[in-house]
Amino acid sequence: EVDKKSGHHGFRSHHMLERYFLMSETLQDIKQSIYSTNNQHFREFNYILSIQSEMEVKNTKLKATAFKKEAIDNMDTHFGRWSTMLLPAALLGEPRMAAIIGKIMKKEECLDLGTLESKVHGDCLIINLEKYKKFVRERAPTNVIY
Repeated sequence: EVDKKSGHHGFRSHHMLERYFLMSETLQDIKQSIYSTNNQHFREFNYILSIQSEMEVKNTKLKATAFKKEAIDNMDTHFGRWSTMLLPAALLGEPRMAAIIGKIMKKEECLDLGTLESKVHGDCLIINLEKYKKFVRERAPTNVIY
């Protein structure tokens, strides 16, 4: 989306928590499906594993495991602040996602969330709002009064 003030593409601060969630979902999917022969994104990787020796497979899997851990750790390091001290910025995000943030900040329950077809994060991107709520609740500080 083009920012109306700057004229540049990119996400504004109020979308960063949403992007953090989406990146986290993608990395978790990779973590769980990297060795699946049905996953089109890792078809070549799994082919390489199939022609390697047992020792090479072990080393390749160790490298893949280290890469996945580093990717997740780096993401949490660089984006984690959007779910803690910068959490209020998400109140300006997509309305249904912002409502979840408001409920979490007020320590109220969110019910019957369903899904959201995002208008900000790409065409036909369906976001599971229950997963989003869980993601934010796991990270948001509980001892802060807003």
